[in-house]
Amino acid sequence: MILNNNFIKKCFRYLNSYRDHQIKKYKSADVIIISNLLSQSQSEDLYFGKIDKVLLKKKIKVQKFFRNFTDKNSNKISKNLKNYHGFLIPKRFYYINEIKYLIIFLPLYLYFVINFNRKIKKLSLFSTISHLRLYEQIKDILKNTGAKNLLITFEGHLWEKLIIRRCIKHRINIIGYQFTRLNEKSKIFHDKKILPNYIATSGIIDFNILRRFFSKKKLFILGSEKFKQKYKIRKKKIDFLILPNASLDSFNEVERIINYLKINYKCLVRLHPINNKNINYFKKYKKILSKNKLDKDIENSKYIIFEESSLSLSCYNSKTIPLYFKYLGNDDNNLPWGFPNELILNDINNIKRIYNKKLSNKTLNYLKSNSKDYFQKVNVKELIKVLSI
Repeated sequence: MILNNNFIKKCFRYLNSYRDHQIKKYKSADVIIISNLLSQSQSEDLYFGKIDKVLLKKKIKVQKFFRNFTDKNSNKISKNLKNYHGFLIPKRFYYINEIKYLIIFLPLYLYFVINFNRKIKKLSLFSTISHLRLYEQIKDILKNTGAKNLLITFEGHLWEKLIIRRCIKHRINIIGYQFTRLNEKSKIFHDKKILPNYIATSGIIDFNILRRFFSKKKLFILGSEKFKQKYKIRKKKIDFLILPNASLDSFNEVERIINYLKINYKCLVRLHPINNKNINYFKKYKKILSKNKLDKDIENSKYIIFEESSLSLSCYNSKTIPLYFKYLGNDDNNLPWGFPNELILNDINNIKRIYNKKLSNKTLNYLKSNSKDYFQKVNVKELIKVLSI
């Protein structure tokens, strides 16, 4: 059978859609920033804000790259990044490299499954390839820009450890931004041998926790885009604001609490930005899905119910009380450091007990302290001090 030329062209066009950024797009840079694009509607950098623009005003050459967490092909939405002055890191390699990584890791993955005969949680074939792909892409960015400084998010993931090791080996100054709330089980405590040159925090709370485990010389407070100078105290129109996490794996558990609350209380569900691509999954809750700005939702709510959101530590600025939803499989894995027991929901029936209950002084002091200091104003001067320029 003779293949149609148009068909062949379409195949190659499809395969080409997975090609990495062309080298000609790279410019020399002093600093590379790796951030995240969570949805197409995202109008600002939720992690590093305007840090790149401040550095550019200081005559420091910066390039920003975004990991693509949307459901769209990177080539299709790259044009929308003009407001960020950045590039989108493709979801896939050029097809030859994709096949190469699959060939390398499939036998290794099968070996573990066959020999240990159990579900491998720490070694997932496709997630491992995803981490290795990102490592190779960032390595390529550093090589072609000649940057001597790299600013990344720091949560203890495999790709972070790989790129940290490479940067240290090649004397590239790497700064990890610890932006999520910490607890005793946080991944960054798992391997203290592989650390960035510096760890930046969003505020004094995490800074003081980290100094117990790491050298103070490695730490500094960068601040956060989530910092607000003033908070409005509104009359509470909503009883419960529910914040499911980004993963849909646990949504069955969260669904139980949503179904209970929507009957007995006024409630809203606010999806993680990354779940905008899964909106059809939540269509049966359309009437209670929030379309408001985040600040307004928090200000209007008496309580927020969370699984892992760092907003739980700042919401009391608006006199909104955070409640941690604990269930089998979640347990204490996402519980913020020192979180009060009386604000933990072990069961749906606990909601009646907690609702409108007067909180203890100890719990109130915890909420006041965290809400005031957890997020601090972004201080780029502290970042400039540790750059190798």
